[in-house]
Amino acid sequence: MPLQRKQLCVCFACHSGSLTEAFSVFVQVERAIVVVDDRGRPSGKGIVEFSGKPAAWKALDRYSEGSFLLTTFPWPVTLEPVDHLDDEEGLPEILVIKNNQFHKEQKQPLRFAQPGSFECKYAMRWKALTEVEKQQQDQVDHNIKEAQHAYGSVISLILALHVLRKTFALRDFHFSVSF
Repeated sequence: MPLQRKQLCVCFACHSGSLTEAFSVFVQVERAIVVVDDRGRPSGKGIVEFSGKPAAWKALDRYSEGSFLLTTFPWPVTLEPVDHLDDEEGLPEILVIKNNQFHKEQKQPLRFAQPGSFECKYAMRWKALTEVEKQQQDQVDHNIKEAQHAYGSVISLILALHVLRKTFALRDFHFSVSF
């Protein structure tokens, strides 16, 4: 997928500060936003805006090579280019509720999983599962579009038959069609 803008969508994001810290190691970050639900809780997704397209490409390439982890739980960060401009500010770090769960997730620093480690194996499996999910979602979308097209064709045929019935009814012809 070609990168149209200088933004990437990040899955398994915890708060804006960690996103900024994670991505500013290699490239200049203009802003990082964690998407929140209607109650202000992080959704696990975020948007990182870079200084330019080359920086976004560099980040995408760098983080696609390994399994980058933001929290104690070995969920790898997944990245994908974003085609739309997000105007919301997200959850500022100052408003993050720093409860026991937050501190537990932040015990370990930001890091790449060591090749061959449990975290790396788990993260690679998670990446594969994410890819399978994306492929299956694409297949479902394709199937839905095909079904909608087929249904539209059937509706067109039924409407044409309805018009023919009316036309023949005016001429006193009778015929039966069933589906």
